[in-house]
Amino acid sequence: MPFEAPFQQAGTGTAVLRGNLAPDGAVIKQSAASPHLLEHRGRALVFDSPEAYYAVAADEDLDVDEDTIW
Repeated sequence: MPFEAPFQQAGTGTAVLRGNLAPDGAVIKQSAASPHLLEHRGRALVFDSPEAYYAVAADEDLDVDEDTIW
């Protein structure tokens, strides 16, 4: 696998993420993430199982938009 440069400069540290998917917080290494992953506000659509996701993933009437994470 060829070497790929990090998304951010080395030494930028870590970021603590919080939200409805990580109510107690989560930690991400900033140099391993593209900038859009470090901040997002929007609704998360969560499924209980892969089967539940696959059952509705192709439904054009599913209540999602470009800001929904699912």
